[in-house]
Amino acid sequence: MKKYTRKEMLGMYQEDYKDLPVREVFRRIMLMLSLIWNESRGLVILKFLCIVLSAANSLIGTLYLMWIIDALTGGAELMYVLKMIVAIHILFLVIGLPQRILQFRVYPVMQRRVQCAMKMKLMDTVMKKDLGDFEDRKFFEDNVVTFASTDSTAFLFLDSIGRIFEVLLTGASLIAVFASIDAYILLFVGAMLIAMTVQQQWSRVYNQLTYLEEEKIGMVTNYYQRIANNPEFAAEVRCYSMREFVLGKFCAAYRKAIETYNFFLGKDQKSGTIADAVINYIIQPALLFYLAYRVFSGSMGIGSFSVAFSAAFKLNGTVFTLISSYGTMKFNCSWAVERYIRATKTKGSIETQNTPDKLSLSGKEIREVEFRNVSFRYPRHDKIVLDDLSFSLPKGKKIAIVGRNGAGKSTLVKLLLRLYDTDQGEILINGRNICDYNIDDIRRSFSLMLQDFCTYQMTVAENVRLSEYDGNEKDRTALYEALAYADIDQKVECMKHKENSMVGRLFDDDGEALSGGEKQRLALARGYLRAKSAGIFILDEPNSSLDPISEYELNKKLMSVLSDQTIVFITHRLSTTVLADEILYVENGQVLERGTHEELIALDGKYADMFNKQAEAYRMELKMKEIKAHV
Repeated sequence: MKKYTRKEMLGMYQEDYKDLPVREVFRRIMLMLSLIWNESRGLVILKFLCIVLSAANSLIGTLYLMWIIDALTGGAELMYVLKMIVAIHILFLVIGLPQRILQFRVYPVMQRRVQCAMKMKLMDTVMKKDLGDFEDRKFFEDNVVTFASTDSTAFLFLDSIGRIFEVLLTGASLIAVFASIDAYILLFVGAMLIAMTVQQQWSRVYNQLTYLEEEKIGMVTNYYQRIANNPEFAAEVRCYSMREFVLGKFCAAYRKAIETYNFFLGKDQKSGTIADAVINYIIQPALLFYLAYRVFSGSMGIGSFSVAFSAAFKLNGTVFTLISSYGTMKFNCSWAVERYIRATKTKGSIETQNTPDKLSLSGKEIREVEFRNVSFRYPRHDKIVLDDLSFSLPKGKKIAIVGRNGAGKSTLVKLLLRLYDTDQGEILINGRNICDYNIDDIRRSFSLMLQDFCTYQMTVAENVRLSEYDGNEKDRTALYEALAYADIDQKVECMKHKENSMVGRLFDDDGEALSGGEKQRLALARGYLRAKSAGIFILDEPNSSLDPISEYELNKKLMSVLSDQTIVFITHRLSTTVLADEILYVENGQVLERGTHEELIALDGKYADMFNKQAEAYRMELKMKEIKAHV
């Protein structure tokens, strides 16, 4: 692994590391406070109330010893001292008990409510981003890190502000104590503060650079941890004997983190050792000698000596907290806070077009969809996926779009649902550009069975109905109609909790572990149910787990039930295309052939070649099964 020099390591972060001016820090403090204030004013008020009580408690504790010692050395009666002790501890109780209840009982509950609200806002924003944004490494990295740190970012920031406010109160009270005892003590305290400030400035830079590097490495280590822990990867990890490979990748990333940490830690320790030597071996002995001289000269009592010496070190710790809290907050301003604000304020370019003036649309109103001279390439890719493509989808027609893998078939769906926008040309619905319509209405007007379908760790009913299922009898009837269409209703009836059974066992030991084919049928039931209200049903490689005859029978039934609706089959398997009103053969992003099955077979072109090869392969498969049956 490469050994970086100090200059190289610092140069790597010139763009990332920004030493913000005080004005910018203050502006971002106000931004984060306003975010938290908008979510819960009570939380901010409660935090600062706890701070005031804590500062009062700290001041009384500082003066407590001086009062007692001065009373004892001044000849006060024992009963007076006992009354003083009782009175002070009652004061501690009056201040400390409410503070403890607020800080450890009320505040954590309110904090979690605000955390929930902030995470929901972040999740909502991310789910409104354009699909293309997820192909941007920087966007993905920022959102993963921001979401992971949402639990702590705002409250680390709020705590830092709180600590600064608290130490300012405490520091002001301690300075007042010094001024009342001996103002010259402030000279010694000032010298300690200067040494500490210099040390903290050096330390803060190195700590922040360490954090930046570990954050980047953490993205890598977290990924390989997910490979080790996620059931999605479990089978391949074992079948391909990937254990040593994954462990090696994980270990290599951690070694880099350790090297980075060791590099910056050495710099940090060097600066800290110098500052500690100045404070511990020069300034503190000088202060102790000065206070001892005042006692021996008779100008200072033992109580004042004790308070002055302990308060000097307490103020030293207070300022240490002030400097470190400011440094932590300054860094969070530069990174975590900035990321959260950017993540929640920015929207996808497509989503921002969903303005109130857009036309409404119902699926039943769609008379025709037309692709007119559409060209498209994915963001940050050079390859043209669709090239001057044109075709139409008339209402009620059954259209098959076929072609080899990578021909651009699935891209048509993404453009039709405005997950992406075209580079050239336009998509028309009822003669109007698709961009003229409300995006949510467009997406509700289509039902999908995607090639990369999903099943969720939810109940069967929720997987099929998703957000629409409310559990009433009418919904249950429609639900089982969809399950029956996908030929998975009997499987669901045999489950322990029927349609309320969980799919998967991540959250429930009684959850059902479905096979790949069963999951696909569940997704098909979902698409069918949505198709009852949508205008167009699009099936993108919907039956890859079925044999051609089962696929043919299932799609024939679909066309019979949804005879008045537009259905689009996107596939490279041709068992269903004989049922279609029109077939589009797509290759290299262009429609090369179009017509009915009979017309394209007569044309004897690319479609006919693909169909005949698949038919021959299937005939050979049947023969092999017959031979095996007779052996």
